[in-house]
Amino acid sequence: MDQAVSWLECAASGQLMNRQQGWEPTRRGDSHTAFQFDADQMVTDLSQDGALVVVPARFVRLEDEVLLSLMQGKTDPQEFKSTLDRLGREGRTPFFSGDTPVLVATAAWCDGSPVIFDTYRADTVTDLESLASRAGELGIDSVALLDKIQSVLDRSIFVASNASKWPWPGDFLIGVVLAVKRPVHLIGSKRDIEFIPYLVWLPCDPAGPNLSKARVLPAFHVHSFSAKLLARTSGHPDADINQQITLLGCGSLGSKIGLHLGRAGFGRQTVADNEALVPHNLARHALIGVGPPNKALQLAVALMALGHTETEAAPVDIVQCLQGDAAAFSQLVPEKARLIIDTTASPQVGSAVTYTPHLEGHPGRLSRALLYNRGQAAVLLLEGRGRQPRCDDLLAELFRLCRHDPQLRAAIKGTSADLTEVFVGDNCRSITMPMSDSVVSRGAAAVSMQLERWLVRGFPEVGQVAVGFSAADEIGLNWHTFAVGPTSVLSASGDGGWSVRVSERVTTAITTDATHWAPRETGGALLGHIDAIGRTITIADLVPAPLDSVREETRFVLGTAGLQEALFNAHADSMGYLHYIGTWHSHPMGGPHSPLDRETLSAIAGFAPGLPIVSLVWKPDGLVCEVDRRR
Repeated sequence: MDQAVSWLECAASGQLMNRQQGWEPTRRGDSHTAFQFDADQMVTDLSQDGALVVVPARFVRLEDEVLLSLMQGKTDPQEFKSTLDRLGREGRTPFFSGDTPVLVATAAWCDGSPVIFDTYRADTVTDLESLASRAGELGIDSVALLDKIQSVLDRSIFVASNASKWPWPGDFLIGVVLAVKRPVHLIGSKRDIEFIPYLVWLPCDPAGPNLSKARVLPAFHVHSFSAKLLARTSGHPDADINQQITLLGCGSLGSKIGLHLGRAGFGRQTVADNEALVPHNLARHALIGVGPPNKALQLAVALMALGHTETEAAPVDIVQCLQGDAAAFSQLVPEKARLIIDTTASPQVGSAVTYTPHLEGHPGRLSRALLYNRGQAAVLLLEGRGRQPRCDDLLAELFRLCRHDPQLRAAIKGTSADLTEVFVGDNCRSITMPMSDSVVSRGAAAVSMQLERWLVRGFPEVGQVAVGFSAADEIGLNWHTFAVGPTSVLSASGDGGWSVRVSERVTTAITTDATHWAPRETGGALLGHIDAIGRTITIADLVPAPLDSVREETRFVLGTAGLQEALFNAHADSMGYLHYIGTWHSHPMGGPHSPLDRETLSAIAGFAPGLPIVSLVWKPDGLVCEVDRRR
């Protein structure tokens, strides 16, 4: 009751408006009409001399509902045209569409400044007479406004194709927008120009058009499609939406991620895929197969429909572009691309994007998005700044996490029953994994949320492994993000040269163990992954030295008690991704590999013919390595 009394007292004294909050827009009531336009652009288009601004518009009318979409910046003929259409089969509800002008009126400036109107009035406009009165109160030339409405009506009759007294299939419609300068900004906006839209509606009359019978209805303003609108609606009004993004792969996962980011305002995307959208894709693809057959072209069309006119489609072979020259690479990754997302799950693309020389020194951050076990696990990898660590390092870290986390391992691995294949054609290429659209969407949404946060809040300096796996109810996702520090990169001249990449976690663990046992030597077994194509060995984890190991000041002998079982278990728990790749030991007093170290390496390599074996030596000033392989 106290609040009601306070409101009535403020209303009676004209003090309802709280200018610290901003200007409250004119109440529109229960309107069924909306005008879609860019209000900020409209402010710049207003005349200072009070002349009417005429903006062509497209309208759609379904019974009493009307939407006018203003085509700002265009100067099409200013007359009313209408077409009668029907929804669906014969007998469905008819709707009208066509063209009509919108007249934007404002008060003329005085002494070089706009006139401010600081009185709030209820909207009582119902016809042309009350519209003219309202315009006059706001300093607008109401005579010129009414004359222009009559002129539009006369011209529309003249150009109409039907010679009857009522020359259109439906009612005559024309838009009017009154633009008013307010003393403070509008609530929820930074501008102080209020736009008050009305629809002049002249009902169909066999006797012919007569403006004296026109109704004037209040209308809402809705913003036009724009990246700013999408970002603001998504809760990111201050985000940098001009960040360029490259999306490699426009399949089920990629198409959803691309549209999620586009709807959040991040639509400056180059989308790449050279495959066609075929019928079985539609079971879980973000698009519906209407338009160009290529996936990248269709996704680009969808993003453009959201107002992202700078979207680029690249229907090209991704691997060839990554491995080609700078011009080919630039088709995929512009010079200023901030984020590159690989959603292909293709080993060929993964290898090409890992080893392409064009990303060296490029400011963009590379990420990979993957779904495992029919969507039961979603994974997002983000390289650190300067590609330290790289995505291959992060993938090794993912499987290291699986080794130590049974729940994550189970989510990614699944069971043999999960490995069902679906044949979608009569050839060996026509195989896909059964997975519902909702499951793909769940993973895509989680990945997109993480990408969106990085785009809004800034990218972390170090690498990231973000993992989500099904909760107990098999509906939600448990999402975890792990930071991964820079990788140490060593060169080994043995066996023709290998790049040996040692994770920060391994380097720290080796240093800690070596320092603990100094001045005696210590060591252990190495777990990692070998990429023979890229001649890269990634060391991701350790197996501690068995209890029967020998540690002395001048030598270390790796024990054997339980070692083989520990290595087998590590290989199985990492789902076969990590395996035994050699040993490490310390030289507390410094020095390179000794002749005995090389003999030991050669002997170990003899037990694994065809595979490169690493010998890693820790010294107080860093790590050195050798690689040997027996053919």
